[in-house]
Amino acid sequence: SLLQSLDAAHSMFLQLPSCSILPPKDAYILSKVLSHALATQRAPERALKAYDAVRRPFAQSVAAKSWENGLIYTFNHPDFPVTGRESEEELTKILDPMLQRVINNMSWAWKTFIEDDVQQALDILDA
Repeated sequence: SLLQSLDAAHSMFLQLPSCSILPPKDAYILSKVLSHALATQRAPERALKAYDAVRRPFAQSVAAKSWENGLIYTFNHPDFPVTGRESEEELTKILDPMLQRVINNMSWAWKTFIEDDVQQALDILDA
């Protein structure tokens, strides 16, 4: 069932420091959605589907960004080829966009809010 697989769903390449906060956030969101379902006499299965509709795409996005950062950190990203023979100027032209990509990939940590996901799941549940 979905409930039994929640912990397994968090296996990802942890190249984003904030990835470790995903399981507690997911537990919080799930508890809010399930308690709302019970309080409003809605089936728990509907609550699980609402939770999944909100969190699965988000978790998949974070996993992809984490994977990409891992490729960047190890100089294996195809968009940023590094041979080790670059001049300092050439390397700067490669490293600056790499840094921007890493920052962009991490920006979900300060641009997303847990209560927004709770509300989105509750809206799905109540629809």
